[in-house]
Amino acid sequence: METAAVEYVMQKAEPSVRHLIRQSGLPESLIRDVLHDALVILIKKIREDIFDPKESAPTTYLIGIAKNLISNHLRQNRNVPTLSLEEWAEIPDDHTHVFLEGREHRDLLESLLASLGDPCAQLIRLKYLDGFRDEEILAQNMTPYNTPLSLRSKRSKCFQKLMALAAATKSKNETISQSGR
Repeated sequence: METAAVEYVMQKAEPSVRHLIRQSGLPESLIRDVLHDALVILIKKIREDIFDPKESAPTTYLIGIAKNLISNHLRQNRNVPTLSLEEWAEIPDDHTHVFLEGREHRDLLESLLASLGDPCAQLIRLKYLDGFRDEEILAQNMTPYNTPLSLRSKRSKCFQKLMALAAATKSKNETISQSGR
């Protein structure tokens, strides 16, 4: 917690964080912010006895925190396309049909995931809907699984359950539509 120690760790980590910022395409003006935020988290981890100096050096741990902060920043800044009401009126009918069909599919998927329940719904959502990589999921302790193998194995089993639910829903819908004729 000494000033000299903090400055030393920051000085050692800065080139790596600078490289990570450049590599991610973010402005270099974020380097200091990411370093300071990472340092605050590192100090908090030290005070809470979460940081173990036997497992990694403080600089390495700080760089790992910075990687997570950069990933979070990139995820938050994803451009989500939106349409104003004026633009909506200009969309041809075939696009509207495709949009509505996609919306039905998303609603169906959400319904199936709700039926599937946790942790399966969470595992599928994190990977395929939220776009997290397995390394991020494990590093940020987003699930109770601790190894890539256990995470992938459980997600694979969950995906099989989801496919079975989808097949059952499809056959039920076909039965309903055939009886309605």
